[in-house]
Amino acid sequence: MKKNTKTIIIVGIVILVILLIVLIFLLTRSVNNDIATLSQNENNQITDTNETVNNTVQFRETEDGEQELEVLDYNTLIEVTNKISFYTVQDCIEQYLNIKETDTKLYIIKMYEYHTEKSTMQKYLARAMRVDSNNTVNYLNFVVYIDFTEMIYEVENIDNNITDISTVDLSKYNKKLDKDKAKECKYVNLTTEEILNSYLNYWSILINTNINMAYEYLGDDYKKDYFNSIDKFQQYVNNNKQIFENIKIVYCLEPYYESDTEVEYMCIDQNNYSYNIIETAVMQFKITGHGVYDE
Repeated sequence: MKKNTKTIIIVGIVILVILLIVLIFLLTRSVNNDIATLSQNENNQITDTNETVNNTVQFRETEDGEQELEVLDYNTLIEVTNKISFYTVQDCIEQYLNIKETDTKLYIIKMYEYHTEKSTMQKYLARAMRVDSNNTVNYLNFVVYIDFTEMIYEVENIDNNITDISTVDLSKYNKKLDKDKAKECKYVNLTTEEILNSYLNYWSILINTNINMAYEYLGDDYKKDYFNSIDKFQQYVNNNKQIFENIKIVYCLEPYYESDTEVEYMCIDQNNYSYNIIETAVMQFKITGHGVYDE
């Protein structure tokens, strides 16, 4: 009986030892798996961060000459807000149309950029208003390809009947630029006075060709307080046609109001008329005041 009891105790101890060994093995394995998983997650996070830096972030220079990060959203249409890019593309289109140094004018109404991942070439989509010397207006749509490394470009005229170019699938337009065949381009950096002149010239053309659209470029308070209807605005224009012909800014005051979303200017033209202009983005503006300038 004592022998059987001793045997049972020994067997029990052996079983406990085996169970303890199994338990220690399982716990060790679990910890190792957790460490491996954590390490893999950290590696993935580092990889994702590196990919973000490499693929969707670039440096840009601020007005103060400092470098700041600019996050790019690849393979989507982004409205162009950078003025140098905007007017560089416009210059390429003007060269393509061979209208530089002529009486024909071109005004870009809307422009989008299509960022392509890991490519030195950028694609731009633009809707433009072309006005000849007789004030005949045509609306045109373009895809512009620019390689900013080689500083070369090509322009493609697409369906002009598309009024909302944001619906265009720019990924379908692909062209490889041949350095020997493509034309050279250069950066265009207009002064504030030149930009505001283009705004007022564009608006004066609308006054003569599309009064409804010209009326929409007036600020809401200005429309309400001074005209209140497009008929009254039309009457004012009819009585003051000489004011709106060949507007040319001769003096532009420093911006007297500026925020993160808008800048307000006051300009004086050759007839001593003042214009208050609020700019929210390139070629996006409202005229909020107009009258004889009194110093």
